[in-house]
Amino acid sequence: MPPSKFSLLLFVATSCGILFEQVAASDATLPSVPEAISALRYAATVYDEAAMKTAVAHLGKLGRSALPQVHQLMGHEDANVRWKAIQTLAAIGVADTRLCPDLVTCARDPDADVRGAAIDVLAQLFPQHALTHKAATRLRKDPHPLVRVRAAAAQWTTHHDLRAVEALAAALQESDWMAAREASFRLASIGSPATPVLLTLLETPTPRIQRSALLTLAKFPQLPPAALLKIRPFSTSNDPLLFPAAMKALLACGDAGRSTLETHCITASVPQRVAALTIFATSLTPAPVLRRLLVQNLADPANACQLAALAVIARHRISAPGLLQPCLKHLHHPSADHRAAAIAALAVVGSSAQAALPRLRQLADREPVDYIRRAAQRLALRLDNHGAPLED
Repeated sequence: MPPSKFSLLLFVATSCGILFEQVAASDATLPSVPEAISALRYAATVYDEAAMKTAVAHLGKLGRSALPQVHQLMGHEDANVRWKAIQTLAAIGVADTRLCPDLVTCARDPDADVRGAAIDVLAQLFPQHALTHKAATRLRKDPHPLVRVRAAAAQWTTHHDLRAVEALAAALQESDWMAAREASFRLASIGSPATPVLLTLLETPTPRIQRSALLTLAKFPQLPPAALLKIRPFSTSNDPLLFPAAMKALLACGDAGRSTLETHCITASVPQRVAALTIFATSLTPAPVLRRLLVQNLADPANACQLAALAVIARHRISAPGLLQPCLKHLHHPSADHRAAAIAALAVVGSSAQAALPRLRQLADREPVDYIRRAAQRLALRLDNHGAPLED
């Protein structure tokens, strides 16, 4: 056999062997079905959220082999166990027809979480079944608002009924915050068909409803051009609850929305400039644009804008030569907040921050605020040792 072919076969064999070992190692970390069932039962009984999540994930990976024992847990005396058993069926994702009647029974459970989980899984596994449709219709009138939200979402999943979208939009007004939050996520998952209803909610006179609609629109990956015309006026509102929500929604309005937000970073009121810069930094903005805005805000006469820029640099670990001198300047600021924020920003810059060492040593010796003095000491020590950026 030619050496080249032998080498290729050896490479493939070695790669397959490594892959097999990785898969085997992964499988070895999974518990047995009885162990995973026992873990889920105990975690749900004591309501250990992390342990419940792990047990559901394990059973989901174990798949069909776990189905009979998970099915049995649907009749457990503890409502939390029944609830998590139903959610585990969703993780396993096998539409075994034997599950449908018991899921319909669980949709009548005394516990609201169990009813809500049951209609979710019925819509996922049996979307075209007549029993699913009947259960969703009945649960739309459930006394618990969160169950009503899940029932409306199920009706959208099974029928793409726009009346379900209207019901979810109405649920944004619920005083039950969990139901309102769930409605927001469900509307965002529906996407484009939900946009007209949400834009209509912006015309209501109630700021709380307007804010809920804006935050829901902000979850959309892309909004139509017409949305910008309705969202933009809220981004300059004097209401401190409305303008940040509107600015987040602007990011879903494409280049025109980002351009509007960029303008707000410079020309709006101080609270709006702070919010705009903070939100703008979370977008997929070209680095030169964000750096220019940071330099402008670091030189802004408003202290709040300066602090916002320093916080963005530290939080998003933005390193650029043009930011070094403005950050150094704030090490001498009379405000302790500015000095602390400047140290945090310089900590992500790396070796170029060595220019700050003289001032950092001064702060490490004479800074009156303890936590700032310790931060200056740590950064000075780090810069003395190879100039590496400060670790989180």
